[in-house]
Amino acid sequence: MTRGLLTLAALATLAAPGSSAKDKQPDLRPFSLAVEARWGSGTGPEAFRADVERALATSAAHGCVAEISTGASAVSGGSSELVLVATLDGFVEELRFDDSLATAVTPGEPSKELRRVAMVDVDNTLRLYVREGAREVATKSFHADVQYRPMYIGEEPQASARARVIEDIVDESRKLLCKSGGKLAARVRGEPGAR
Repeated sequence: MTRGLLTLAALATLAAPGSSAKDKQPDLRPFSLAVEARWGSGTGPEAFRADVERALATSAAHGCVAEISTGASAVSGGSSELVLVATLDGFVEELRFDDSLATAVTPGEPSKELRRVAMVDVDNTLRLYVREGAREVATKSFHADVQYRPMYIGEEPQASARARVIEDIVDESRKLLCKSGGKLAARVRGEPGAR
């Protein structure tokens, strides 16, 4: 019983504001942000781009920034203090079959659905800048790719693969936007020596 009380007390201490580095407010919490996802040199499905933009906005809205707006008009003519542009390049989406093509398209055996693999692949560049003067404060380039095999009959592997790639993009954006420690906010404010 004492052990249980100590655990509860320890948890209460960890949950108290300011008790650890993880409890610090994100650097950009006081700022407003405009988000846009756009295609770079090659285009892909508009629905995927829109889903990425929506997911980035939803993620940032959960405590990373004070206010958020989305879309090209919010980025080009909005009033936010910060702008995040996600550039998507080299989008590739494929559906591969473990069976021969003739067997794969022949109706009659539902378990054939489980012998498909969806693949989604895209290069990403996240660029965060201060609207006034278009001064870049952070950038991150990365590659996201997922190969996904359906888990049950009726599951759409392409939709699941897209969703997982979008999760990867959102995770990388949270690492960029939701930092604690003050360095990112110092760069936003243009403080000398902030890197």
